[in-house]
Amino acid sequence: MKLSCAEFLLFSGLFLIANGCAMTIPMSEFGTPETLGAGGVRVQPLGVGTAPLVRQEPSETQSWFGARTQAVASAGLAVGVHDQVDLEFSLFAGLGSAARFGLKWQLLGSDHYFDAHSGTWIASVAARYTIAENGDPNDPYPDPSADFAAAAHYLQLSFPVGYRLTPAASWYAAPKLITGDVNLATRNGDDNGWTRLRENYWGYGCSTGIGLHPHSRHLGIELLSEVSFLNLPAPDLTGRTTYICVNLSLALPFHF
Repeated sequence: MKLSCAEFLLFSGLFLIANGCAMTIPMSEFGTPETLGAGGVRVQPLGVGTAPLVRQEPSETQSWFGARTQAVASAGLAVGVHDQVDLEFSLFAGLGSAARFGLKWQLLGSDHYFDAHSGTWIASVAARYTIAENGDPNDPYPDPSADFAAAAHYLQLSFPVGYRLTPAASWYAAPKLITGDVNLATRNGDDNGWTRLRENYWGYGCSTGIGLHPHSRHLGIELLSEVSFLNLPAPDLTGRTTYICVNLSLALPFHF
């Protein structure tokens, strides 16, 4: 028996795998405002959490998880190319996959990550461009076994501000703006016709978190716990809604 997306959600409450009928849109910050300094590197082997959804139809369940957000995993790399500038790259896997390219520029505070002291305020600006896909909605000959395909391209501009509580612990908040577009393709019932839709995808929000990062002058370990509050288009792109996403990450920063 074939289950619809909504029926599968109500049955499992965990995963949306009925014909790949949704796509996750990663929005995590995953980093304190400090840059790594020239020669610094942060390897993030594991990040887990939730991300907003784009889906082909409204969900019948009112639960946050499943109806509006879904699980994602990530891995990433950041490199300090200047004392005040980091380049970033991340990969995400959830319902579909995503790649993100970013640049962070530290504007306030002379200390970089490995030099930060207690009582230090740091502020930065970050630009991150994400490409997310679950199938190809522009393919004139889609997978005959699929009922849904989606792709999104969007830019996040965030303005992280943080405070070093101790040399090994910090708090940060990152207001952000999001702008881009989403392409959807959905099969028309049991025939071979497809309906295609392209919509602007924009919004705003804020991520806030606590970081634990004991380190020496050249090596450290970092644990981040983060929650994001986002105002974005609803999952079916009709109207707008609020998303609450929670993310955890483990990273290994080091400095040459």
